[in-house]
Amino acid sequence: MPHFMVSCNYSAESKNALIANPVDRTKAASAAVEAVGGKLHSAFMTFGKRTSLSYTKHRTQLRPRHLL
Repeated sequence: MPHFMVSCNYSAESKNALIANPVDRTKAASAAVEAVGGKLHSAFMTFGKRTSLSYTKHRTQLRPRHLL
């Protein structure tokens, strides 16, 4: 089973909204990954150039367009 590490950036507006009203985004991320047949193993908020990092496992090889 292929494993994927995905990093992304929240926009400044999204970061400010999360600071003002903190919410757990892992349920939404998990639903998105499960919609394409995978499983979210872990998700992290990070500091630096990337603001989010997730580790997923899928039954088949995915193309980037599957997650859009």
